[in-house]
Formats: sequence, structure tokens, C-alpha cells
Amino acid sequence: MIVVVRGGIFRNGGQLNENVDNFTDEQVKALRSIQEHVIRALQIPDVRIVVDVVTTVPNAVHILSSIFDTTNIRVRHAPKRTQTRSLLSTLRFVRHCFSNASSCLIVRGDLMFLRDIPPLMYDSVLQMPWQISPEFGDRTSLGNMRVADTFMYTRDLLVLYEMLSVRPDDMSLHSIADIHTVDLFVSDASYDSDSSKQPNPYYRIVNRKKASPIIVSLFHVANSRRTKAILGHIVVGTTLCRFGHPWMLLPTVMHLLFKHPLMLWGIVSDIRVSEVRQPSVIIFNHTVPRGRFPYQDGFVLLDAARHVYEVTGIRSCVIVDKNATHHHRSLYPHYLIPIKGNNGRVRASIEAIRQGYNVIIFVVNPHVQRFGGTGVYHIINESRAPSQMWLMRYERHKAIVETLGETPSVDTCDSPEEYVRSLARHYSTFTGYEYDVGFEKAM
Repeated sequence: MIVVVRGGIFRNGGQLNENVDNFTDEQVKALRSIQEHVIRALQIPDVRIVVDVVTTVPNAVHILSSIFDTTNIRVRHAPKRTQTRSLLSTLRFVRHCFSNASSCLIVRGDLMFLRDIPPLMYDSVLQMPWQISPEFGDRTSLGNMRVADTFMYTRDLLVLYEMLSVRPDDMSLHSIADIHTVDLFVSDASYDSDSSKQPNPYYRIVNRKKASPIIVSLFHVANSRRTKAILGHIVVGTTLCRFGHPWMLLPTVMHLLFKHPLMLWGIVSDIRVSEVRQPSVIIFNHTVPRGRFPYQDGFVLLDAARHVYEVTGIRSCVIVDKNATHHHRSLYPHYLIPIKGNNGRVRASIEAIRQGYNVIIFVVNPHVQRFGGTGVYHIINESRAPSQMWLMRYERHKAIVETLGETPSVDTCDSPEEYVRSLARHYSTFTGYEYDVGFEKAM
């Protein structure tokens, strides 16, 4: 196994910036994170290391050799004309260092790894990080998946070299699935490659300022298929309105309600919750009276679920009203799935946790008598998943979600009913409301 650290380091600026003469401690820490979370994490005793980087920082070779146990270090002062040609050059250097090179894990040198690299598929010809998220274009012009390109694995370096040599000037690594089957390190989540535009739980690119939320939002609007769908609804719906079919605008209205909800009230969300490190039960409180701002709590929930997904890669399920008719799966984003129905919501929630999802449940509502039931107790008790209490509250133009802490242990309560009452009392301490929790068979 050969680990290759490559690309521009000591960079400064945005995605296309070629300034590689900006020494920072952050870049040195990033290189050390590769040593810790990539090379050591492989736990392969005979791993060999090749470093092929672009920088004009003085003493770069000394810095690199102090971090990586190798003499196979090449420092270039200028990048190649294209990303693919640069990678081809790196592969030739690897073959120069090790003529029998075959299995290679190739990692960009400007990545600050936050955790161990995901597991390798050692029999894969080409393994890439993940599919790019829909907001930034998840499909190529040929309809194949667009993939992140910040690290990759191949069991056959020569096959990869021949693959890239076909179109070295006009092919992006993001579109490599157009010419070869691609396996993914992470198959159940999607992010952009650029962590400044969209965070991911595995790394961040160093020396790169976080993109302005306004710019990122505009990019989303300009780039996503969702925009085309909305525009299509508006054009078709407006046309049909002229012929007596105004109901055709309903898909557009629902799309805006569930995909961009808080903008309807001019509210911004402020998510202050603890990191959800593994599939968990997340307990929420209802706040806003029904009929005043319909479904506003649910819209804040969407933002909280998106935050969890962007930070950890863990998707969530939410338990919704058993008699609800408007909670159709297609109306929800891909990171939040409704659990509904008259029967079996507890069992479905336990199964969702076992499959790697969070489960979100509202347990108190100050404006509904006999709200809820004991389902939350049974979900936690049977799944033995960790759980957190999150508080939702509103300020003037802000919806705040913050962690109240871990929930009481189900093992210390005399009954399911007492457990739910203890949750309600805890929420009352922070909200000032009294909660009427009912124990009819509501789950």
C-alpha cells in the first residue's frame, strides 16, 4: 500500500487560487492530521509514503520530512495546466519511486482531517469520497454521479493512469464516473468537495475562508435542479391559470414551504446544539400555537436536521402526527424522513436508529391537552440509543435551538409515565409553561 500526499499546499485564498507561498501553522497541522487520521488509521505496518506537492515556501522539504517518514518527496513550484495532468504527473512520480506500485491511496495535502478516513474497499479499481450534494450539482452532463475529488483509492495504479490519460485536458475528476465505475467511501451522505461552501464531517480545507452565506445561497439557486423545477412549476402553473387551473401552482407553493421555510417569516435560525456523534433520540418541545404561524416549529426542525446532517453526515427521522395527511415523503428533504401511521411508530423508530438514523420526537406542547404519550420512553429503552433534549425558542427575528443536556435515564424512572413527566418538568424549568402530557395510546 502506498499513501500519496499531493497537490498545492501552503495555499491562500479560494478554490482557484494558485498562491502557494503562504506559510501557516494551520497547513502544518493539516499535514500532521494526514499522518494521524490517514496513514496511522490504515494500521498497515508496511505502508509506503510518497509526497508530491506544489509550493514555493522555503524549507518545504525539511517541513515535510519532519512529518512523514519518507525520502520520496518532490516539491514543484508551479502547478500543471489541468488538475488531471497534475495527477498524471504524480502517478508517474509514484512509479518512479516504486516500480511495482499498485494499490494507492491519494490524498490532497491541504486537508485538515477531523476524524479517521472512511474504510477503504481494497478490491476497488476506483474509490472516491462521496457523491456531491444536489445543491452543487450531483449529476454529470451524461447523467452519472458527480463525486468529490479530494482523496481517492485505487488497487491498480496503471488502470487509473490509463483512465486519466484518455482526456487529460477537458475532464474534471468530479466527472470521472463518466468513464469508469466509481465506488464511494461514504455512500449514505453527500457534500460538496469544498468545505468552505458546505461542511463535511471528515475534513476541512485549510487557509480557505468560509464562503459568504449569500454567495453560497445564490450558487445553490443558480446551480440546482430544484430551481429549474420551481421555475417550471411557475411557468406551467401560470399558463394553466389563464385557462382556469390555478391549483397547478400548488407544487411550487409546497416546494417553497418545505424547502425554504423560514424565509416566509423573515426568521433566521440559530442552531447551538451539541454534536450528535452517533444515531440518537432527539427530544424537542413545541412552542408556537397552531393557527398563529402554521408549522413554524416544523420548519425550524428542518433547519436543525440539516445542521446535524451537514456537520455529522447522519440523517434523521421525525415522528409526525398519526393522522396527518400532509406529511408526504416527497415533500421532505433527503436528510429528514417522516415516520407516521396509526400503528408501529415506536417499532419503526427503533429500526431507524438501528439503520443509522437519528429519531426526532416532540414530547411537550403547551397548547394541546393530553399531548403525546410514552413512546419516547419505549424508543430509548428498547434501542438503548443515546438521547438529548433540545429546546426550541424564538426571539424577535430568530429561531434558537439549543441543547438542554442528556435526558434522564430510563432505568431510574418507576414507569414510562413518570419518565415523560420528568421530561415535561425539565422543559417547564426553561420555558415557564405547564405541560399536560397524556398517556392514551398515541404512539
